[in-house]
Amino acid sequence: TTFFAGSVEGPRWEDLAEALRQLEEVHIEVIYSEPKKVNFSCLFLTAIEEQVFQLFHRYGVKKETGLTSESPKVVLQNAKQALTSLTQQRKELITEISQHKQRLILLQQAEELFLTRENRAMMQQRLAAGQTFALLRGWIAEKDQPLVAEMVQESFANEIYYLFEEPTAEEIAANQVPTKLKNASFIQPFEMLTEMYSLPKYDEIDPTPWMTPFYYVFFGMMVADLG
Repeated sequence: TTFFAGSVEGPRWEDLAEALRQLEEVHIEVIYSEPKKVNFSCLFLTAIEEQVFQLFHRYGVKKETGLTSESPKVVLQNAKQALTSLTQQRKELITEISQHKQRLILLQQAEELFLTRENRAMMQQRLAAGQTFALLRGWIAEKDQPLVAEMVQESFANEIYYLFEEPTAEEIAANQVPTKLKNASFIQPFEMLTEMYSLPKYDEIDPTPWMTPFYYVFFGMMVADLG
């Protein structure tokens, strides 16, 4: 004899069962049924195996896998033990994750430290020092040029030589020129929202003035909803 356990679509089950009963040497039992699926077991003589599997193929029967020789009681007990073990492992993993949170804070602090060191290293590329002089290059806003020149003259007189230059196309293309937003006083409070996402590049348009009316409107809507 041959034993087979499988499932078939609900609407096809009656036709399949009737075709199997006509073979006589076949015993079928329904394990459980649903509107869309019927799970069944089938025992038949090996001599008619080919005929039975032809019917299975015709009605789209799917073979059930994972069958075991152990009794359902033993299978259920093993499943409960495995579930208990997995629950304990989950608790241990949660505890371990909570312990790593402190390490995450340390890693974030280390990231900030290395970013600061990187910024310092980048600034050192703009500084050249010798035994008798030092050269420093940086960026200031165009409107601040007179103030910087006045402060340098008052503090160092003729001990410092300085020169103002416009950024080159190569520096702009390489994104080496920092961006400083310049807006009217009633727009400036909304610059923080633009900075929160990303500052535009030196040669790009500042979206803050264009978005300010929407910021005003949506802020008013939120205050109204709160009320």
